[in-house]
Amino acid sequence: MYLLRLDIEHFGSPNWNPFSSFIRPGDYVLIKPNLVTDDADITCTVTHASIIRVLIDYVWIALKGKGKIVVGDAPQENADFNRIIRVTGLRALQKYYKSKGIGIELADLRSFVSDRKFVWRKKRDLPCRIIDLGERSYLNDLSKDSNRFYGAYWNRREVRIYHSPGKHRYMVPQSVLDADVIIMVPKMKTHKKQESH
Repeated sequence: MYLLRLDIEHFGSPNWNPFSSFIRPGDYVLIKPNLVTDDADITCTVTHASIIRVLIDYVWIALKGKGKIVVGDAPQENADFNRIIRVTGLRALQKYYKSKGIGIELADLRSFVSDRKFVWRKKRDLPCRIIDLGERSYLNDLSKDSNRFYGAYWNRREVRIYHSPGKHRYMVPQSVLDADVIIMVPKMKTHKKQESH
């Protein structure tokens, strides 16, 4: 935050408020970490709570005690959200802030959950809106061959329903759209590429 020169005139003093230029008292702030999965060793696929802790501290300073803080993400459908927030330390972090009189909500933003092998799939009662970016989507030029599109869920036909030339629909939780500020927290990782046959 120092390298970004956020509230640099107060850096090093008790008045340093690096998020003051975009968070106001009373705002609803959503912190979106990377909570991909709960596989055996999840530390390489999730954002640890120690990173989130720093952000919450400075969000709370900017809110001046008035507002709402939610930490939320949409892991893979077959992930155990409760295990993720326990292993990452987010549940313990929530309890820590509660002991200080600060309420932090942990939100599972998935519309669907399934078992480990995607044998069953269940829709969650989560208010969402469909946002269609149409031709403005960066996927539009690639969508001429939308048969190759693939998501985290195994059913490619479903992906093609939402993505085709001129139509690129995204189901976004209303709680994300309602946020005044969204802080995206990156996770240093790589992705494998797989050829489809």
